[in-house]
Amino acid sequence: MGNVTIGAKAGVISGIFYGLLSAILTYITLSFMKEQIIGIISSLLPSNLPISIEKIFEMALFISPIVSFLIGIIGGLILGAIYGWIYEKIPGKNFLIKGLFFSIIVWFILSVILGLGNLQYGIMYYSINLLLGLITTIVYGILLSFLYEKFISKIPK
Repeated sequence: MGNVTIGAKAGVISGIFYGLLSAILTYITLSFMKEQIIGIISSLLPSNLPISIEKIFEMALFISPIVSFLIGIIGGLILGAIYGWIYEKIPGKNFLIKGLFFSIIVWFILSVILGLGNLQYGIMYYSINLLLGLITTIVYGILLSFLYEKFISKIPK
């Protein structure tokens, strides 16, 4: 068995970087797809709201990166602990391969399978989220595996 505590520690640090990258990419994606998102928001909400759709979009543009960052830290902690727990069972001869394998599995479960709900926002939004999710998750996995290896090597045998 691997070390859950070290995995959690490596996961939090990796999650901070993942969260920052995810927050930036979320802001860029929302800004880039502003018209489509405003259209979706207006189709989902009643037309007689006391607040404009533009204001709702601005709130989403402000809140979404913050939520992405926080999810990065919390998710990093949880996934890091799981990584530490199953480290020896992950295929691969070195930490980098293990990190890549783990991150691709996580991406497939969270972005591809659970992200299918994003199809309601259109194929373009879903595709962009898949690609950005793959990039950020691979960055997370590589950093997680590197930090896990670094921290685990400091433990006396």
